[in-house]
Amino acid sequence: MTESLEIGSLNPLRLPDRSLLEGYFFRYRKAHCEYNFSTLYTWDGTNRYLWKVYKGRLLIYTVNYDTLIMPVGEDFSPKELREISDAFRLQGSRGGFLLADKEYVQQRQGELEALFSLEEDRDNGDYVYLTEELAELKGRKFHGKKNLLNQFLKEYPDYSFRPATSEDGDLCVALAEKWCRVKVCDRPDFAMELSAVKRSFDAFDGIGLGGVLLFVSGVLVGFSLYSRQREDMVTVHFEKADPEVKGSAQGINWLTAKQLKGQCLYLNREQDMGLEGLRQAKLSYHPRFLVETYRLSPRG
Repeated sequence: MTESLEIGSLNPLRLPDRSLLEGYFFRYRKAHCEYNFSTLYTWDGTNRYLWKVYKGRLLIYTVNYDTLIMPVGEDFSPKELREISDAFRLQGSRGGFLLADKEYVQQRQGELEALFSLEEDRDNGDYVYLTEELAELKGRKFHGKKNLLNQFLKEYPDYSFRPATSEDGDLCVALAEKWCRVKVCDRPDFAMELSAVKRSFDAFDGIGLGGVLLFVSGVLVGFSLYSRQREDMVTVHFEKADPEVKGSAQGINWLTAKQLKGQCLYLNREQDMGLEGLRQAKLSYHPRFLVETYRLSPRG
């Protein structure tokens, strides 16, 4: 076993780690939302992330899902990845990797297939949009969205909005809970998301969050939370709208893009997790591209 890869030697995720981790994410222009300190920190209570700089690359291990995220830095060879995998397997881990970049897999497919089983991971593919398109909703492909937005603006001419702050946690959590009641959402999954939303507000400024709140007659009907993914991209981590207020979902989506237009070329709206309704909703906004990834599972 490689001593320096003992799981016990990995570091728990802490707020002071932000600059180091973001240094890797920004330098290597990572587009997937898992390569984002805000994502890692807010979901750490559910997933429990550990990390280590190993041979100049950033390794991240998700304890509760027993999987490694593909290292950040100069590419390891398939053989080197297998050595890392074997070191974790000797400690009882499955030794698999998530988020293997499609280009990396295609370039090294033969070598990889000798060592790992490869599985396209469509459910974890991030949806990336042009910020300007979501802010302007021009053209026939956005006709339905623009129509719903216009209905909202006509029905609620007294709508207002403002930036989210660290003081807005209770307000947004209450709306998220209402959304779940009306949608009759899956309680265990929602409990994890709600925990992540609360953690977001607890560390709002420390993890570099921004956001938008949408009101009708002074009542919150939508919110979004986002952070910088790389120099040309912002990731929207959470977005909720009041399901009893028609057009509020289109309204908060539009306002978020409108606020960020000019600050970033792309908006990453994260993955659909294999949920058919969410997949259709994300596709309906016509993503510019998907961040396509693979799972690597060691053979033997």
